[in-house]
Amino acid sequence: MIRRLLIVGVLFLSCSVQEHCGKAAVSLHYIPPRLHSRSVSVLGLPAGSAMVIVTITGTGFDPIVQELSVASHPSGATIGNIPAGENRSVSVVVQDMSGVILARGKTTGVMIHAGSVNPVDILITQVGMFTQLKTKVIPRAFAVASPLPGGTALIMGGMTAQPSACGSGCVQLAATRATEIYDPGTGTFVQGPDMNEPRVFFTANVLADGSIVVIGGSDRAQVSCTVTACSVTIPDNHVKNSIEVFDPVSKSFYKTQALAVPRAGHTSDKVGDYTLLVAGGTGGSGPLATAEIIDTRMGSDVMLSMAAARMFQTSVVYGNGTLFLAGGTVTTGQAEFFQSSVFTVSNAMTCPAYFPSSVFLDSEGIAVLNGGIDADLQPVAGFMIVDPVKQIVLSYHSMPLPRAFLSDVILGDGNILIAGGITSADFKVSGSAEIFNPGIKSFVQRRVLTSERAGYAAQGLENGAALVVSGFSNINPLAGTIAIQDTAELYNP
Repeated sequence: MIRRLLIVGVLFLSCSVQEHCGKAAVSLHYIPPRLHSRSVSVLGLPAGSAMVIVTITGTGFDPIVQELSVASHPSGATIGNIPAGENRSVSVVVQDMSGVILARGKTTGVMIHAGSVNPVDILITQVGMFTQLKTKVIPRAFAVASPLPGGTALIMGGMTAQPSACGSGCVQLAATRATEIYDPGTGTFVQGPDMNEPRVFFTANVLADGSIVVIGGSDRAQVSCTVTACSVTIPDNHVKNSIEVFDPVSKSFYKTQALAVPRAGHTSDKVGDYTLLVAGGTGGSGPLATAEIIDTRMGSDVMLSMAAARMFQTSVVYGNGTLFLAGGTVTTGQAEFFQSSVFTVSNAMTCPAYFPSSVFLDSEGIAVLNGGIDADLQPVAGFMIVDPVKQIVLSYHSMPLPRAFLSDVILGDGNILIAGGITSADFKVSGSAEIFNPGIKSFVQRRVLTSERAGYAAQGLENGAALVVSGFSNINPLAGTIAIQDTAELYNP
């Protein structure tokens, strides 16, 4: 059930020449905060008290702000005298009379035509909670999400839900070529172009021109479980050295240069506008201790030696082309730093876990490293705050739950969303989430996903929300059960 409300108001603002201005008919689409099989709840706005603040921004003019009463404007009209242009953004905040924010939404890339009324549809989600999107998605795990120009997001690859047996307590899952594009303005997914090859445990990076470079991966993966613990492996001879690029203009993939070494479970990071550092991973027979600097414009590739062999690690870029790598299947657990084409081991910090998550917060100048699976195949609750410039640990924390197969997402309010994942050695999937405030270095809120998820794709959006897509809902090869979600949800801070 979706409640539609067309907001109406007229702004009498200065526009130097009327023929250079247009109008926007702003339509808001509310989605339920929960979508369950037997119950649906709808975001309710207090009658006669809810206020909607519509803000229109763009290059070359001051923000246009209009406050409207929901009760006084139930049937719709337009917001006028907006300078024409193609780079307009329209944001909406829903507040009650006491100023408490109830919901918000934003869309970008709006075209305002002079002398015309331009329809603008905005998806509004309730703040501080997860809301499930109406559109079903491709069921897959370990897909990769990447931002696209205009505020949309591209979901690529991952493992599908058709397992085949690979021994006692073992299932093998094939990768997919499929992609989807999410539009935050409408809250819907559309089918994207297929990649040239099926991929899982690959990486994707956005270059300076908005194109997305897709690197390596495998066309299948295996999940093996005993009575007490589970693990993920990549079969020999299925690791890729191929690279392909998504062109956001033509909306198509094309193949380009290849890696010098096939890699899956690696990391890749921008160390220049069109230069990437691809590190570690596996070639099919264990962790790699090599890295490659790839110049995507020149097609060149320079091999480097890492301080330790590692796969399924995490990495963050900070400063001018410098890099912090931690975790992965390494014997020492030591972190290492990349600077001036040299890797150096840090004796001051360790991360003895693989499949950890990490983010770098520019505003704070810190990196956060958390979660993962330890040598005993147990998810860990460790949460470490690092100063990568000084190469020191600032503080250690413990998450409320141990987690692996998770993603950290920086929200629009600067907090970090930590959601889902597995919480036990037998791959129990979680539906809980926490919010970490880096300013006070503390977990400040506990939240609940609309569905249990691990190995999901996640992407922060331009409107400050977080998109969470698909992922495992159940992982139990011993019982012959592998279930993957076909839903997606938003968290709006």
